[in-house]
Amino acid sequence: MADPEGGTARAVLEFKNRQLAGQLETRRRETEDAERRLSRATGRGERYERVVGVVTNEWNSARAAIEALCARVGVRESAKASTEDASGGAGHGDAFIARLLKSAGETLVGVDGGAGGKRKRGDDDDAVKETVEELEDGASTFDDEEREALVRSLRDKADETKARLAAVIDVIDGKFANDVDAEAKKRIDALEASRMKLKRDYDALSHAYLRDSGKVKELQGELDELEVQLAVTRRRLAIAKANGGDDTGETIEGLPKMATAEDARAAGAQIEAKAAAGDKGGADTPGRPGTPAGAQVSSTELTKLKGDVAELEAKVKHNEKTINDLTKEKTDMAIKLRALGDGQNFGRSVETSPAYVALNARYESLKIENEKLNEDLRSMRRRMDGFMQESIRDRQAAERGEAAIKRLSSADARADELDARLTHVVKARDELEVRVRALSEKQDTSAAKEEQIKMLDIVQKENKVLKDENTRFKESYALFDQAKIDKAAAEARVKSLEQSATEKKTSKAADLEKEITALKEKLAAAEATAATANAALEEKQAEVMAFVEEIEAISGAYDEAQEQSNRLLGRIAKSEEAQNKAVSEKLVAQSAAKKFEDECERISETAAYYKRDLENAYARTQELEGQLAEATEAFTKMQQETSSNAEVTDRSKAQLSAMEKQIVDVRAKLNSSEQTVATLMQRSERELASLEAEKAARVKAESTAQALKKKCERLVREGGATDLQAVKSLLWYRIAINILFLHVKHANDAV
Repeated sequence: MADPEGGTARAVLEFKNRQLAGQLETRRRETEDAERRLSRATGRGERYERVVGVVTNEWNSARAAIEALCARVGVRESAKASTEDASGGAGHGDAFIARLLKSAGETLVGVDGGAGGKRKRGDDDDAVKETVEELEDGASTFDDEEREALVRSLRDKADETKARLAAVIDVIDGKFANDVDAEAKKRIDALEASRMKLKRDYDALSHAYLRDSGKVKELQGELDELEVQLAVTRRRLAIAKANGGDDTGETIEGLPKMATAEDARAAGAQIEAKAAAGDKGGADTPGRPGTPAGAQVSSTELTKLKGDVAELEAKVKHNEKTINDLTKEKTDMAIKLRALGDGQNFGRSVETSPAYVALNARYESLKIENEKLNEDLRSMRRRMDGFMQESIRDRQAAERGEAAIKRLSSADARADELDARLTHVVKARDELEVRVRALSEKQDTSAAKEEQIKMLDIVQKENKVLKDENTRFKESYALFDQAKIDKAAAEARVKSLEQSATEKKTSKAADLEKEITALKEKLAAAEATAATANAALEEKQAEVMAFVEEIEAISGAYDEAQEQSNRLLGRIAKSEEAQNKAVSEKLVAQSAAKKFEDECERISETAAYYKRDLENAYARTQELEGQLAEATEAFTKMQQETSSNAEVTDRSKAQLSAMEKQIVDVRAKLNSSEQTVATLMQRSERELASLEAEKAARVKAESTAQALKKKCERLVREGGATDLQAVKSLLWYRIAINILFLHVKHANDAV
């Protein structure tokens, strides 16, 4: 009968789950909308930063050139104030335009009047604001005050620069007002040309740096990955040496020499000879039941495979040595290339140089060859592990067959013993029945009655012993049937293993020969490629040395790049602190989920324990019912045969009442256990449902946090040239991560 309270609770729980699902969906949509808005705002901020960066770079380059010119012609810091005083002092005027108009013989007022009046500073600010808004395409991540302060600082720098340039023109006009000779003009032209050339060189270096910095970072990442792979390969080779010795002819102290192909073939021949001699000399000796055939062949194949693995490891070691040399050379080239890339002058020429292209191609080809050889070595090891596992399974099957045979033998002996005991008990029971029948005919004497009582006790004891023996015999017979089934399964397994071993022997031997031949060919090709690469590398060493002088000339730019790297590392450390905090929260959630899973497992074990107790109680009930039936039959028979024995009848009735009471108690316990099991099953289902919901929320939070982490890392990598944007993007994503964790925590609390 269904529990109405449980149904109501389940309905309420389902209704709450639906409400929570709707709330979680709403939170998810809000989070997605916030991410989209954040992405749009980040894009607008990036565009604004690019515009500001371009304007700032241009003004900085122009100011640097003008300051150099001022220093050369002797203009002081007070030139700005004097120029502003010369411009008329009325309002805010442009000193450079006033100076040009003065040189042309006109006045600033006349030009303003002819052009419709001078443009006010407020109008200029409005125009700048409109231009900035057009570039931003909508809202910006900056406040109005920050934007105005930035525009104001740029305008102040422009005014100062124009004033200094006007002062330069005044100085030049003052020096050459009367008579400007040709030599002075040539010098001015040379200075102007030099300034323009320096500006072009600076712009070229800036563009080259921005272009090559990403490529240099990628090359650095690839070199780091290669170093990690080489470290892993060296560690694996060290483990292989520790397990089997060295393959160069020298042995490690305390370890045997590593097997080679010749040693493997010799060992296989010796094993085959021993196997043939054993078959010839011991042909009359029967094999042990359940032992798989062809064990010698499996060991031979394993020995051959070990030899092949040793050869492959030697080849891999040789290739790794070659790769280490090439990696060292490429590292030197990469260092030089990084210095050239930081200098941003000869990056393209180095990348397109024949030495670099040839070395890079040679390195990539050798890396591919080494990966192929490593993959072949791993496949050979996997196959050898498969052979060893099959051998272990065969040996385990043989052991199970032997155990089954032993169980069969013990079961046969036990059956014989039970048959003998049963015969003895039946014979004793027949004798007792004859004596009871004889005594029942002599009921006139008291001695006969006492003898009858004793005989009845003996009959009851013998019946009890017979029942116990019958129960044990049934159990032994069940074990005997199970042993027969195990024996048949073991024999079928042995036959299938023998057949599979025979089939695999032929196919795997041919495949191994083909693979070994192919690997040898690949190794020869790799060695030829390595020799060619070494020869070409020696030829190109002279070309590499030519770049050393150029590298030293641009070492100053490398220091600036190091400072930028330090700033980025500081930002990365801050972002890693936030990520570590997220990871710690993730670990706390995982530990809570683990505790919840352990609690569910404990409840499941408790339910299983009660279930087993219920089954045992049910079996005990059936056994007691059988005993009750047997006791009832014995009691009826005793009433028919010994009606005059009242004490025996009372004792039997007492035993019958006790048995009935015990059966009632067992049935009550059985009902209680059934109710307990049902309650525990319902509780386990509810807790499993809540666990699944918590797991889904945790997985979603982890995936979202991982995605945000990747975005942060990408922004940090891309933020080398725009430091301000990287910091602001990290702040926005940190806020988004905190909001997301708050939503997930709220959802977990609700669940």
